[in-house]
Amino acid sequence: MKVLALPGLRRGSVVGALALVLLAALLLLPTLAAAGEVDDAALNADRVNQDACLAVGEGREVNEAGVAMAEVSAVWVEVDRVLEAAPEPKPSFLQYWRGVLGQCLDQDELALKDLQAFVEQESGNAVYADLVRDGKQRITRLERSLAGIVDRPTPPLLVISLGGGYQRMEAPSLTGWNYGVASVDVSVRLIGPLALTGFLRLGVSDLNLDSEGEPVAYDDGQPGRSVLPVFGLGPLLRFAGPVYGFVGLLAQFSPDDHQQLNTPFLAGATLTGGVEIPFGDAPLGVKAWGEVGFLHASITLRGMGGLFVRLGE
Repeated sequence: MKVLALPGLRRGSVVGALALVLLAALLLLPTLAAAGEVDDAALNADRVNQDACLAVGEGREVNEAGVAMAEVSAVWVEVDRVLEAAPEPKPSFLQYWRGVLGQCLDQDELALKDLQAFVEQESGNAVYADLVRDGKQRITRLERSLAGIVDRPTPPLLVISLGGGYQRMEAPSLTGWNYGVASVDVSVRLIGPLALTGFLRLGVSDLNLDSEGEPVAYDDGQPGRSVLPVFGLGPLLRFAGPVYGFVGLLAQFSPDDHQQLNTPFLAGATLTGGVEIPFGDAPLGVKAWGEVGFLHASITLRGMGGLFVRLGE
C-alpha cells in the first residue's frame, strides 16, 4: 500500500510534524481545562452574589440565611482555589469576585485587600471598567466600615408622586376659598439629601361667593367654580431611612384667570414637609405632607396625601 505524502516532505518528517502537533495539543489541555474552571468560577460567583448574597444580608429566617451563607462560602472557597491554581498571569477578575463574596460574608479585611489589588491592576482597562467602578464603590464602603463609620442610606435618585388633598386660600378683605386639589410631584436628587423638586397643584374651588355671600359672576356672567393651577419649583431635603422625611422651600406661581386679585399673575412661595413610607423593599409607597405659604396677597394652606414611586439609588 502506498502512503501519500506532500511534495518535498519525506514520510519521516510528516510523522514528526504530526507528533509535534499531538504534543502541543496535550500540553494545551491543562490550560484549556483551567480556562474552563476560571469561567465557571466567575459565573458561579456572579450567580450567588445576585441570589444568595441578598438572602444573607436581608435578615430572613435562620435556616434560609444559613443555607445561603453556606452556598456563598462554598463558592468563595472554590473561587480562591481556582485563582491560586491558575497559571501566571492570574485572572484578575477572579480576585474581584473573591473580594465581592468576601464582603458578602463580612470578611471585610480580606475583601478590601482583594478589591484594592484588582482596582490597582485593572484601573484604566476599558474591558473591566464596570467592575473597576463597582470595586471602587465597595472599597469606599469597606474602608468606612472598618473605620467604624456607619453609612447613611442614600435617598432615591428620582421620586414621582401622585396625590390629592385640600387647599385653603385666605386673602385680605375677601372671603376665603376652599379647593379640592390634585397633585403631581417630581423630585430629582442632586447631591446627598438635596433634591430639585417641581410640582403641580390643580385646584377646583367650591362655589365662589363674595364677601356678602352672593355667588361670584365670571366674564360669561355665570357663577361657578374657580380652577386654579399652581406650579412650584425649588430645593428640597430628603432624608433616607425606613421612612423618608422631607422638607423644602419652593417658589410657587399661578395664572389668575378671573383676576379676582386684580393681577393676571400670582407669585409666592411655600414651605413643604412630610413623610414617605415605602411598602417594604418595593419602590412604591404612601406619602403624606403639608404646605403653608403665600400666593400674591393670599395665604395658602394645603394638606395632601398620595402614592409615590422611587427610582434609582
